[in-house]
Amino acid sequence: MHSTRLFLSRRFSVFASVFIYFLATSFLVLVLTATASYGQTAALATPRVLGPVNESQVTTVEGNTLPLAKARFDGGRVPDSMPTGHMLMALRR
Repeated sequence: MHSTRLFLSRRFSVFASVFIYFLATSFLVLVLTATASYGQTAALATPRVLGPVNESQVTTVEGNTLPLAKARFDGGRVPDSMPTGHMLMALRR
């Protein structure tokens, strides 16, 4: 009976060591990735628009509209008190 307790305590000790190693490694990875992404600034971002926009060359990109964002699914006006949750508003020029 004594050898069984010793065996179980060694198994638990190995399990605890592996678990603590896993937690420490996970914490380290989390801290390093969080600090790396926190330091990004607008000065490091490369501009995507490299020159003036030529209005004669503007085109509509197909496939950027959600399937439910169509006139046939429009439910009409809603009261001002209705919560909207997440909303993204796109305006045209």
